[in-house]
Amino acid sequence: MIGEYEREEWEATIAKLIPSDWNGEMKMFTDPEFKSLVTINGQTEEKTSDEITKSFNQDLYNPVDGAIVQAVDSLSGFIEACLTLDNGIRNPALEQTKQKLIDKHKDASIAGIDFGQIYKDFL
Repeated sequence: MIGEYEREEWEATIAKLIPSDWNGEMKMFTDPEFKSLVTINGQTEEKTSDEITKSFNQDLYNPVDGAIVQAVDSLSGFIEACLTLDNGIRNPALEQTKQKLIDKHKDASIAGIDFGQIYKDFL
């Protein structure tokens, strides 16, 4: 539902403010969300995070590492939950979300980044 709203707002507001020839490239960052993409000879191709890190991590390929974007999106939610709880706002759903994110990422390493350690650093 949020993704649909974001797409509508993109079309109604943001897309009109930038040069039309930028729209395709800008959409790579928003739609489809969290996909890892590169551009090869003018064509967008889906790749894994590891493939991007090893072979396509150059401006020439205009890489978008959806796995990293998704991991950082989760991390920002985790930090928000931690700060909320640290400031005295107690909510069982927040505490459950915090724990689920810890459990989900405790062994996660994406593009050589140890997200498990980052989560541990906040505890």
